[in-house]
Amino acid sequence: MDFRVRRVVAGLFMVAICFAMAHRTSAPLCADNSKPESKAVKTEPPKQALITRLKWMQFFVVNGHLEPRYIRRSQNRSVTVNHHESDSQEHAAIRMSGANLRITYQLSTPNYGINVEYVHPNNVTIIHTQHNDGELVTVLSQTPDNLLVVKQQNESWESDHLWLLLLSIPRDVRNKVIDLVTFLTPDSQVQRKAEQIESELVRVATSDDERINIPVINQLVEQLRSKSFVERQSADAELRKMGNQISGYLAELDQQRLSAEQRLRIRRICQTSTPRIMDSSTLVITWLKNAPSTWFALSQHPNRDVRIASARQLNLMFDVDIKINPDSSPSSRKVQIADFKAASNLR
Repeated sequence: MDFRVRRVVAGLFMVAICFAMAHRTSAPLCADNSKPESKAVKTEPPKQALITRLKWMQFFVVNGHLEPRYIRRSQNRSVTVNHHESDSQEHAAIRMSGANLRITYQLSTPNYGINVEYVHPNNVTIIHTQHNDGELVTVLSQTPDNLLVVKQQNESWESDHLWLLLLSIPRDVRNKVIDLVTFLTPDSQVQRKAEQIESELVRVATSDDERINIPVINQLVEQLRSKSFVERQSADAELRKMGNQISGYLAELDQQRLSAEQRLRIRRICQTSTPRIMDSSTLVITWLKNAPSTWFALSQHPNRDVRIASARQLNLMFDVDIKINPDSSPSSRKVQIADFKAASNLR
């Protein structure tokens, strides 16, 4: 074959290959089958804080409190992550000064912002700011002595137990608190457990389940101040045998009415009877069903049937003349609850 012919054939062959490749990678020429250009898909902002994703620290819900564990102590450091697909930004920092540790975190999105601050040993503050709702600010804080406080606008609520707090705050605030705790500790399944706990407590209030014998417990608590060491030890041992089911009640005794030894022994009994593991629904229910504050909280429930069941439970637990009227106004029930606590030697 003539050299010029071979060149022409080779050229036509290359043109055919290029045409085939272009046809495969380009959009079809037929208008009916054409596809719109792809657009960047917006994604949701992070559902878990960067400080936990980086393993700088992990939070767990233990005995109704936010408990930080596995804290990575190291030199000062900070990191910023931009999420262009969700128009959000995260910033986290660790600051060490001797034995003092401070960890901060910020999440900024077009609709809301979250700020977290942890100061060793156990001071946690979480601030949620909703930009598209008139700058609605919700603050959840935990003090070193494990007092939990929620603030929203001009209102505030407090409790020394997360699960009690969730029972006593309005539903919209409760949902926000659950979201914030879940953001720090997604494995705790706070939403599911809170629903299970409330449902089971309402069932307990309307049932004839066996209840702790409060007069017997009060007698043993009084025996803890006996002049006889043998009697004090005997009462201590009897209270320990009752296990975790009485911890909720013991924790709410009026500390000012107790001697120093009574306070010390009761604190140790509560600590040893309550395992320091991540809260389960069963463990929390066992603790809460005999805690008076549980029924005081549910006596303010928006559902009248729940208020009636809670008043019934309190009447079965305590033999006092003061009653909580489920049909009275919320402010009147607050006064009734305060009087009931005073008559029952509760704090």
